[in-house]
Amino acid sequence: MIEDAPGEADHPAVALANTRHRTGDELADADAAAGWLRRRGHPVRLDEAALTRLVALRGAVRDVLLAAGTGTAPAPDAVTLVNEAVRAAPGADLLVWDADGPRSRHESAAGSPLADLLGAFAADAVALLVGPDSDRLAECGAPGCVRLLVRTHGRRQWCSTRCGDRVRAARHYARTRDAAT
Repeated sequence: MIEDAPGEADHPAVALANTRHRTGDELADADAAAGWLRRRGHPVRLDEAALTRLVALRGAVRDVLLAAGTGTAPAPDAVTLVNEAVRAAPGADLLVWDADGPRSRHESAAGSPLADLLGAFAADAVALLVGPDSDRLAECGAPGCVRLLVRTHGRRQWCSTRCGDRVRAARHYARTRDAAT
């Protein structure tokens, strides 16, 4: 199990996006995904169809969060998938992405427990994108790491101390190697 990146506790969408990381995939199969959801306080049973929906939502959430972090527009299919999931969460805000960037529009409906859970992840992504933390959303700066984080301060670059240590160790090695030659 990998340590939480900054922002995962406050933003379940970041936690969902980070289930695929440098060392593995926490949604690799239905049992692994159910374990991850249980550790997050969501004891939902998953069959293969539910896992497929969860993995698809993870991809869409990751796409819209990365797009916001880079100032580009996400794939229209990602926005559509996020909005479809949000519609299942009662009283949620839909993501609207236009020339001015992300904003939200309120809509409500009711669904199944799985649909409500997926909707909650998607609704959190919308809230993050249009809320005060959106400017602090970033991708980990460590080479090879694909995780996202919400910066706790302006200089924060890495999702974990492990990533920061790897970068610092690589820099130290490069300096000492260059000094020896």
